[in-house]
Amino acid sequence: MRELFLRAAGYRPDWLEKINAGTLKVKLAGALVGISGIHLLKSFIDISKKDPDQVKWQVIIHIVFLFSTLALAYTEKVLHSSESNSTKLKPS
Repeated sequence: MRELFLRAAGYRPDWLEKINAGTLKVKLAGALVGISGIHLLKSFIDISKKDPDQVKWQVIIHIVFLFSTLALAYTEKVLHSSESNSTKLKPS
């Protein structure tokens, strides 16, 4: 009921103004890196029971997740900084 009231009144929380699809993508990618890191840590704990080739591929996949997340975050930062610069340059 409250959700309907908030929609009808046009109320939007402050944090909702700062969240967009790009921010959610970066947060989701960060969560995937965290999950991958935990899985890799579990493999390192029982490293004597693991096949070295399997561990190698887990490390490679984790590094790919990490670098793709960093690239996505950097892209979002550049995109948002160019948007904020363009809004500052617009005459009022």
